[in-house]
Amino acid sequence: MAGSGDAVSSQSWVSLVEEYLSIRRGLGFALTTPAWLLRDFARYAEVVDHQGPLTTELAVRWAQESRSGSGAQAIRRVSAVRQFALHRALLDPGTEVPPPGVLGRLPGRPQPHIYSDTELAEYAGLSWPHCDGRNASQRRNSDARIVAGGAPSRWGQRKSSFSTGGAA
Repeated sequence: MAGSGDAVSSQSWVSLVEEYLSIRRGLGFALTTPAWLLRDFARYAEVVDHQGPLTTELAVRWAQESRSGSGAQAIRRVSAVRQFALHRALLDPGTEVPPPGVLGRLPGRPQPHIYSDTELAEYAGLSWPHCDGRNASQRRNSDARIVAGGAPSRWGQRKSSFSTGGAA
């Protein structure tokens, strides 16, 4: 079948996707999300009775018919089909591989916010029973004692059963 322009006509889209998933899983890939996306794509290709090799137009049309209507979801969907198309192109030279970014790119993650001592004191003031919520250095010193194995004196004595094996 490799190299034949009509490889798809002898196999269903579902069987082609299952074959691809089996190969990828055999290489150690989990493919949880791509698996259900590709199975959905295969069912779509069969419902619309697509004949011949995979085309960019088919992949984009399926991706844009996402129930969520989200542009980001369409990008994820076409990306999953793109990986499958790369595999299919090795076996069927008529396969079109959707170009990267054909529907745009996913936005990057937002920049993380680093809280100031004032913000931390404001948000965590009541959750630190041994601090008054205003003195960040007092809180850091207390944290250091806890990490080192100690606890603020008002929480009771440190138990030594973990280090010595004996009773507390």
